Amino acid sequence: MNYFNNIKCFTLIFLLFFSNNAIAEDDENTTKEVVATMETGDIAQFSGTLFSTSATARLIADLETTKALCKIETNRSLAIKKAEFDLEKRNLTATMNSLQYRCDQTIQIRDSQIDFLEKRVETPRLTKEMTFAIGVLSGVALTISSAYVIHLTINE
Repeated sequence: MNYFNNIKCFTLIFLLFFSNNAIAEDDENTTKEVVATMETGDIAQFSGTLFSTSATARLIADLETTKALCKIETNRSLAIKKAEFDLEKRNLTATMNSLQYRCDQTIQIRDSQIDFLEKRVETPRLTKEMTFAIGVLSGVALTISSAYVIHLTINE
């Protein structure tokens, strides 16, 4: 085991002292954006993609067209969503108004029923004076009729 530890230490020391440092450097031509005008047969000064003037014009036109189409599609989608939300808002407003009307009508009917029932409870059919007069008259009538019945029974 000691033998293997010695080999590990030796390998580590060897690698630390004798290894080269790897340092990456950027190539100046690859980090800069370079535009160079060239003629047929010229040698390019850098590596990359070379576009002809018509290809460059087409590429720029395609980019501008794509941007315009994207803006049109975005505005169209936005208009559709706005219309959908406006429709939903109008539908919800109509629903709310109908429910509010229904609630108001229900409250009005309930209030009219309460008023009707309160009037029925508060106003008795006969007043106190009427009740007293009827009681006195029925008492007098009862007395007279009982006196008449007694008189008839005695005279028979």
